[in-house]
Amino acid sequence: MTIPGQDDKMRTSRLVLGAALVSLLLAGCRDGGSKSKYPTVKVAGNITVGGQPLPEDAEGTITFMPVAGGGQASPASSPIVEGKYQIDEAPLGKVNVLFNITRLTGRMIREDNIPTAAPHAERENLVPATAQTGITIEITADDNSRNFEL
Repeated sequence: MTIPGQDDKMRTSRLVLGAALVSLLLAGCRDGGSKSKYPTVKVAGNITVGGQPLPEDAEGTITFMPVAGGGQASPASSPIVEGKYQIDEAPLGKVNVLFNITRLTGRMIREDNIPTAAPHAERENLVPATAQTGITIEITADDNSRNFEL
């Protein structure tokens, strides 16, 4: 049985997760892990949802994805731990900040379109609809603290 709107939520969750995975892969493709030849800055901060701290069982990542064309550092990602993140090499300039924050619901589900698929743990997307495609911000050399209220 599907709940109205559940398919849309699952598609959105998959899109956000896919974007985060691509970002992580791109971030890992740097020149042997060496420092970027483009300017970067360390950025850290807190993330809250609806004015509240993230639930203790929430897991997630934050990714700073450069918006402009060439001449910028690679995307940079960080795990979100207890509502906090730290990115050591955030690209300077305009970036789209992507969030992937989920938690287990305690239910086991099976994909409707794959009848032979084994059940798996259902995850709830905690990123509000207004932030699911990211938030565009400008990172400057003076930025070292950036909090996000989702």
